[in-house]
Amino acid sequence: FEEYYRRQAILPDEEWGSFLSHLRKPLPVTFRMSNMASHANGVAEALAEGKHLLRPRQQLYNEVTGRPIPPPKELRWCNGWQLGCDKMALKYSRTPELREFQRWLVKYNSTGVLTRQAVDSMVPAAILGVEPHHFVLDMCASPGSKTTQCIEQLNANNTAAGSIPTGCVVANDINPRRAYFLVRRCAALGAATGSLMVTNHHAQWFPNPGDSGRYPEGVYDRIICDVPCSGDGTLRKNPQIWSEWRPEFAMGLHQLQLRIAQRGAALLKVGGYMVYSTCSFNPVENEAVVAELVRRCGGALEIVDASDRVADLKRRPGMKHWRVVTMVDDETVEYPTYEDSQKESVSVGLRRKFERSMWPPKSGVTKLGKRIKGPPLERCMRLMPHLQDMGGFFATLL
Repeated sequence: FEEYYRRQAILPDEEWGSFLSHLRKPLPVTFRMSNMASHANGVAEALAEGKHLLRPRQQLYNEVTGRPIPPPKELRWCNGWQLGCDKMALKYSRTPELREFQRWLVKYNSTGVLTRQAVDSMVPAAILGVEPHHFVLDMCASPGSKTTQCIEQLNANNTAAGSIPTGCVVANDINPRRAYFLVRRCAALGAATGSLMVTNHHAQWFPNPGDSGRYPEGVYDRIICDVPCSGDGTLRKNPQIWSEWRPEFAMGLHQLQLRIAQRGAALLKVGGYMVYSTCSFNPVENEAVVAELVRRCGGALEIVDASDRVADLKRRPGMKHWRVVTMVDDETVEYPTYEDSQKESVSVGLRRKFERSMWPPKSGVTKLGKRIKGPPLERCMRLMPHLQDMGGFFATLL
């Protein structure tokens, strides 16, 4: 893992120590407050009741390590909060203040006034800008935290009291059990789920309910395309990935991710927005997919600079250069070009794993003096654990 990503240069050398140390720590507890009009009084009540917890007057200490627990941080860009301890420390603490905080979270989470959610998971819906009249599609929705965000945005505080939004959220998942879990997750939002439809379908073949024809127009104003991925950005909550990780995982998912993203683009209205995201550090799953998607759309889709939508969120820009690397007999092998990966010296089985779209798009000046300009991949967002004490995540607004 470390050798692969050092070779990819996802970080400056001086940040690697902090990056790795954060990956070995559990995630802090994070949650966001609802912005639905119907929850306005409940949110005010919760904040008043928990004021002394969110802004404590005395220093708290970890019972195991003896170290001070940082006070909660407000995350204004997502209407959320980040605590200074992880969920196990909070759940099993004997400190009266932390026990009270746990009860407070359980109480208001059950009513939908607040939602426990990882910070990185809040990014896609935060940069989409869902409004009450929008038709929204969440292509790979389970477990549903992003879906609940979108439902809340449809029913936001700027909606007149008692009014019903004209938009809706379609939440899809290929797995029936996960789709059922998604329904249960959204149930806490009560009447607001009248704007929700849950489907069970392959995302890459998701049907278009619009006009018939070979190329029907898109029907969705906003789309979340949070695709299946290798998941190495979730190491902090899934430490078993350390022993299981291999670079081939990303290669095996690249084509599926691209197909799902292409289907999302086909379902998007002209003038609409789509977020492509993964919980992976790997550029083969991230920038490579985005670059190929933009190329195939031939100017109909562009990468949007969404930095002003989450101004307080610390992140790194997308990568423009990366390497295609695999393991052969426990040895790391790099393939500078697609043609190198197809040589006879490479086994037939391995050759089939490579796609031309895995390599960085070409840029620079050709032999004939023609300038080739690649897509503005620097507009993509890379969220790194050590920058804001979160999981690893990648998001691009298109």
